[in-house]
Amino acid sequence: MNGSRKSFWRSTANAAETSQLAAGLAVSLSFPAVILLRGDLGSGKTTFVKGLVEGLGGDPDLVHSPTFSLVNHYRTSVVEVLHIDLYRLEEAKQQYSIGLDELLDGDGLIVIEWAEKLRLEVFDPLHIEIEITAHEGRRLTFEGFAESHL
Repeated sequence: MNGSRKSFWRSTANAAETSQLAAGLAVSLSFPAVILLRGDLGSGKTTFVKGLVEGLGGDPDLVHSPTFSLVNHYRTSVVEVLHIDLYRLEEAKQQYSIGLDELLDGDGLIVIEWAEKLRLEVFDPLHIEIEITAHEGRRLTFEGFAESHL
């Protein structure tokens, strides 16, 4: 990526703004890319993924949390997006069993929810932490991105 990498944050007032922020980010990404998402239950991780998919020319209405399917695939006009949920996969053995190591070698965009549970090494990931700040407000902290991406 171009530019200086550092940690910075943005605030959003509601889910629509969170999605718009993600859509704006999506168009500036280079691929392959891995985004590691962290945040409490209900913080907006899947909403953020909807915005990414929309920003890449895909249908955000097809985006759903992969809590039970573990991996969802979304086609966009730019790149395939893999949406992975590690909420129930805390051990490396479980993560290998779904082929996560192979998925991480893909050439598209890989977005991992509950990334704090990731037990496999990822080369040059981008990190986003989503915190609830008010009823609908969010604070998103970005690491590994050039601030010019937003």
